[in-house]
Amino acid sequence: MNDLKLEPKDRLPLAVWVLAYNEEKNLEACLQHALSLGVSMFVVDSGSTDRTCEIALRYGANVVTHAFESHAKQWNW
Repeated sequence: MNDLKLEPKDRLPLAVWVLAYNEEKNLEACLQHALSLGVSMFVVDSGSTDRTCEIALRYGANVVTHAFESHAKQWNW
């Protein structure tokens, strides 16, 4: 895991939102890149049964769960 920790004052005023469902194989690389940008990270999980939420939390992402209906509804939520 990347040990880069940025203070809130060092973060860009941007955020990365990731829709996820059982993405433990891909999420770490995604969040590593977002972390290197110094942006806030949010993961909207659709009820993963793998380590997706654990990985997101380890990278400092804010994790929320929302049932998946469609991609459009998930993004708008």
